[in-house]
Amino acid sequence: MQKHAEAIASKHQVTTLYICADPNLKTGFEIEQSVIAKVATTVVYYPANNRSFLTKLSAFKKGLDALKKQGSADFDLTHFNITWNAGWQALWMKWRFGLPYLISENYTGFDTSSRSDQPRGLRTFSRVITKNAAYVCPVTQNLATVMQKFGLPGNYHIVPNVVNTDLFKIHSPRIEKLRFLHISTLNDAHKNISGMLRCWKICSDALPHIHLKLGGDGPVETYMTLATELGIRSDSISFFGTKSPAEVAALMHESDCLVLFSNYENLPLVMIESLACGMAVISTNAGGVAEHIDEKLGYVIEKRDEHALVNALMKYSSESDKFKPENQRQYAIEHFSVPSIVAQFEVVYHKMLNSR
Repeated sequence: MQKHAEAIASKHQVTTLYICADPNLKTGFEIEQSVIAKVATTVVYYPANNRSFLTKLSAFKKGLDALKKQGSADFDLTHFNITWNAGWQALWMKWRFGLPYLISENYTGFDTSSRSDQPRGLRTFSRVITKNAAYVCPVTQNLATVMQKFGLPGNYHIVPNVVNTDLFKIHSPRIEKLRFLHISTLNDAHKNISGMLRCWKICSDALPHIHLKLGGDGPVETYMTLATELGIRSDSISFFGTKSPAEVAALMHESDCLVLFSNYENLPLVMIESLACGMAVISTNAGGVAEHIDEKLGYVIEKRDEHALVNALMKYSSESDKFKPENQRQYAIEHFSVPSIVAQFEVVYHKMLNSR
């Protein structure tokens, strides 16, 4: 969502106000202000041992006061991110100042068929927030459908995630060995890494010319151990830890195909970044993936179907040349680039302002 703000700030004045619990703060509030990629950012910290609504509201008001002192609190509208569980901030701005608000949404927890860990009060709280929003902007049509089935009213308008196509771009020419990449939070219940490794064992035994790089900001050592236990050839797989955006781009520049075996998703940022880098995509039919990936861009398989993943990996290995990096990148530019996303939000912004 920070990337959405940075994209919009390339043409418009954007101020971000964020409140955050700080375990090192015992009393009072602390305010930090900075400019991040043209986004004027104010963060208000409150004590982690006092998470009452009144404390959060006080922190939010402290942030607004700080913006008023700077003379930067003359807003046209509120663009809020993720309904649960801080959507009250946008609603309060509407009640207090008459500002219309829209919600950018990519929360996976509304899908009762994929997740059973819905927080208590999620439906009731979210209904109030979406009902009062001028627009609800999920990142996929699938998420919009899921939210409506969950019972959340609203004026829905799809705006996907954004990718920096200046950073994520075609770079390294293909080499003889096919290079697969998986990068994620490495949460097995979410990303099904263990299933992917079982499939990789089969494929790497059959095809000596393929290699998988796997990693992210999760328990990578766990999967290194699992790979050893499965008997995966060490020269067919390598692992890495947490990477910065520039480092993720560098990994993609030297990869041919992204592999996702997720049990649930919305619109994976890593997927649209890989497209911008000219990579093909193998992914499960999770969330809104199938809204974008077709036979020209990759393969979509069913969730938890390890046989299908093996077949997709083998198929790509035999027909990788049919995927043209320039085509993958052009799709990303047309649908997810900064100019594209800004134009899509501008349509909604102008409608909001004209209806005031």
